[in-house]
Amino acid sequence: MNNPIIKFWSNIAKTEPYWSVLTNDKYKISNINLVKFYETGSRQVDRLISYLKSNDLIGEIHTCLDFGCGVGRTTAPLSNVCNSVDGVDLSSGMIDIARDYMDENNIDNVILVDSSQNTFLPQKQKYDLIFSWAVLQHNPLPESIDLLSKLCQSISSRGIAVIWIYSKLENPSDSNVSHAMQMHGLPIDQALDVIHKNSCELLEYNTNNLSSLNKKQYEPDPESKSESGYLVIKAIA
Repeated sequence: MNNPIIKFWSNIAKTEPYWSVLTNDKYKISNINLVKFYETGSRQVDRLISYLKSNDLIGEIHTCLDFGCGVGRTTAPLSNVCNSVDGVDLSSGMIDIARDYMDENNIDNVILVDSSQNTFLPQKQKYDLIFSWAVLQHNPLPESIDLLSKLCQSISSRGIAVIWIYSKLENPSDSNVSHAMQMHGLPIDQALDVIHKNSCELLEYNTNNLSSLNKKQYEPDPESKSESGYLVIKAIA
């Protein structure tokens, strides 16, 4: 296991899988309330779907990709609003936890995929909804650009992708470190370039946690040391 990213997430899945998702001490194994942990995913998906529906950005969702699904925190609630969901993660330990949760809750329209041998391994060619939260920033810039490109290529003609990034990060990680959670930024201008090269359109860079559609074009804050938000992307027909 030479990939430091896979090594970290494989190890953390054995020790603190839930904390690694939300990095709050109340989600450590010694403190965890699993019901409350998974409720955070339900609230996040409710906000996502409300945002998409209220802005007429999506219709019926036949196929959904939860990229970097981890323990299935958002995969499970996505299964309630999508006909089928593919959850992909590069940690086999995380996938095992997610699979147990789906089985315990009788969720049968989810396919979970261990992508440790291939960091991008969706089960379908195109998806009506692609959701990825707090995933790309754990990859060095070249890898995050490649992943964003492949995600754009996987949006169906009537689909949408909602992908969280850090567009600005003050202290990026050393890419070779395997004992800590890596953090990297993806500058918005480079993200835009990837999106356009893959025949897609950036509808907005939403920095208000999907509470509303931003009316003004995003402009970086020169005084801010860290900025993050959702890329809301659609394919150009």
